Amino acid sequence: MKAETRDDLFDDYYDLSKVIKYHVVMGIYKAADLLDVMFLKTMEGQRLIIRSSASEELTGEKLEDGGVVHVIDKVLVPHFMIL
Repeated sequence: MKAETRDDLFDDYYDLSKVIKYHVVMGIYKAADLLDVMFLKTMEGQRLIIRSSASEELTGEKLEDGGVVHVIDKVLVPHFMIL
């Protein structure tokens, strides 16, 4: 994402909120749960296609509140947004 586009996004709370919510899904999914291609509903309301290249031995990083974090390789932007 270009610096100018990022700066514009940070100035618009509504769009920034949509992009952030597009990165979060409800529930706990460990790496082994995501080995097959699947669809998950994001907090933003859109379906997100999950494709995992993880092996069964890998697990997400656990947080103190019991959440799981998975690494993604880019900023996800909802399909209806043009950035």
